[in-house]
Amino acid sequence: AQSLVQEIEEIYYKLSKMTSLHPVAPVNDLFTRLVHIATFTYNPSIVNLILLCPIIERLLNPLRILCSTAEYHLEMQWSKELGLYQANETVTPEMILSRFIYYDNYDALTCLELGALHGVGGIMAHIVFVGSGPLPLSSILMARKSHNIRRIDNIDMSHSATTAATELTNKLGMQDRLKHYTIEAKDYDGYEKADVIILAALVGESHEDKMEFLKFISKQMKPGALILTRSAHSLRKLLYVPIEPFHVNSCGLQTLVVSHPQNEIVNSILIAR
Repeated sequence: AQSLVQEIEEIYYKLSKMTSLHPVAPVNDLFTRLVHIATFTYNPSIVNLILLCPIIERLLNPLRILCSTAEYHLEMQWSKELGLYQANETVTPEMILSRFIYYDNYDALTCLELGALHGVGGIMAHIVFVGSGPLPLSSILMARKSHNIRRIDNIDMSHSATTAATELTNKLGMQDRLKHYTIEAKDYDGYEKADVIILAALVGESHEDKMEFLKFISKQMKPGALILTRSAHSLRKLLYVPIEPFHVNSCGLQTLVVSHPQNEIVNSILIAR
C-alpha cells in the first residue's frame, strides 16, 4: 500500500506543477498511470489503507479537480477534431466517433447503462443528461443504440462545451434527437417531463453537492421516472466522488440497482426511482 501511496502522490505532484492540463504527451502519460492504478483490482483492505492514508485524504479533492480539468480539455479537443468530419452515406457516425481514444470505454459503459435501465423496466423515450460536456458521446451512443429514445436533453453550464457539442451533433446528423442547453442544472425546467435523468460523474464536487442536487431532482421527477448516477468504487474514487445507496435513499429516492465494473470501465452506476 505504501508504494502505491507514494506513486499516487508523485503523480499528483507532477500534475499539479503542469502549466496546462491539455492532452499532450506528459499529461497523458501521467493520467494513463493514474487510471491504471485506479482500475486495478485490489484486496479491499489495501484499498481502505490507501484511501484512509492522511497523505491521500489531503490530496484527494485537489486530485479529482485536476482529473476533471484534464477530462474537459481532452473532450474539448476530441469534440473539435471529430467535428471536422461530416457523416454521409459512406461515412457513418460510428466511423467518425471510433477515432476517439476512449471510444471502447464509453461504448462499454453505455451498453452497461442501457442494459441496467432495461433490467428495471425503464421507459427511455425522453432522457435528460446533466453534465454532458463538450463531447456528448454517451448521449450519442445511447441514441444510436436505442431507437426507443426519442429525445435527449444535454445540460452543461459551460457555453464553450455546449457549442462544441452542438456542432458535433449537427455534423453527425443527430440534431433532431439531441438538444443542448447552456444552463445551471438547477435552472433547467424540464425534469418533470423526463423518463430518465442521468447525472455525469463530474456533477457535484462533493458528497454534499451530489446529495443536495439529488434532493432537488427527486422533487421534480414524475412518478415512475428513473435517475441514473455515475459513481466510483475501490481506487476509482481517486478520480471521481462516489455516491452510495444510503446517500441516494436519504434524498427521497429508492435505489434499484448498483453496478461496480471490474474491467476497463471506470464508472460505477446506480439507478434509483
